Amino acid sequence: MLFNMEERERPLRVTWLKGRTGAVLDHTNLGVWRLDDERCLLIDSSNGSARIAKIAAALEREGLKIAAVINTHGHADHCGGNAWLQANVGCPLFTSEEASLLVEYPILIPSQIFSAYPPRILTNRFVTPEASRVAGKLPPGPFVFENTEFEIISLPGHSHGHIGIRTPDDIVFTGDALITEEVLEVNRMMVILNLDEFLATLERVGELKADLFVPGHGEPFGDPARLAAVNLDFVNGMLDLLLQHCAVPRTREYLMKELIKRYGMSMNSTQYYLLLATLSACLSGLTRQKRMQLKYASEEIVFIKK
Repeated sequence: MLFNMEERERPLRVTWLKGRTGAVLDHTNLGVWRLDDERCLLIDSSNGSARIAKIAAALEREGLKIAAVINTHGHADHCGGNAWLQANVGCPLFTSEEASLLVEYPILIPSQIFSAYPPRILTNRFVTPEASRVAGKLPPGPFVFENTEFEIISLPGHSHGHIGIRTPDDIVFTGDALITEEVLEVNRMMVILNLDEFLATLERVGELKADLFVPGHGEPFGDPARLAAVNLDFVNGMLDLLLQHCAVPRTREYLMKELIKRYGMSMNSTQYYLLLATLSACLSGLTRQKRMQLKYASEEIVFIKK
């Protein structure tokens, strides 16, 4: 999930990367594994019915029908095409156990962001996908589909149960575990659910080796260590800013204003709540790390650096 939800129209075609592994490089990148001459397995399903219908048509021009889908995580821009695929293609869907809760009960996504049943601004297709049925829940390790073995890599932090997928061609699809520099420049922020897990994932993915890495957004890359360092520098910069402001007690709303000003973000209501969720994850992480404390004072919650 990104802060900038504008979808720029791009030509829809499969870029074959190596062997049987390809990608549809779009606003949200999709992975393609050619099972045989007529069928493929898809990694993620884009954002909504209209887009995945066009992608399915592009695959059909390659002579391929979608036989199965693996979701890297349960955000609408990665699983928003699931319901259309199940209704029109009938293919099985796989994801991690944690992500399956969001895929099957998508109202949990905006409810988590809003901390209650969400207002309508958080139930649009950019945040809340249609519900879909999960056929299999994937633990980390090998996953065999029709005699083809994929590797499922645990990469949590951006979302519950976020996973990466390595194909037999040694190409890794990283979902939103890493944000490319060009995407970070446009969005000026990243979505974080669990700070500790996110930081551990940056370390883990930075140590991965593969022939090529395909992110959920942006261009494929070859050096995850360099990009992980860029992501880590960005997060540490944001944490340092919060700690500086919290030399005296600060409310979450005050810190929101300072983040928006610091990063020059132009926001709508939906983006505000996404940033608020990321801020909350950072504050929660800092309190668990005992670098900050949370207090109730004068009828409000404040955060102060330890």
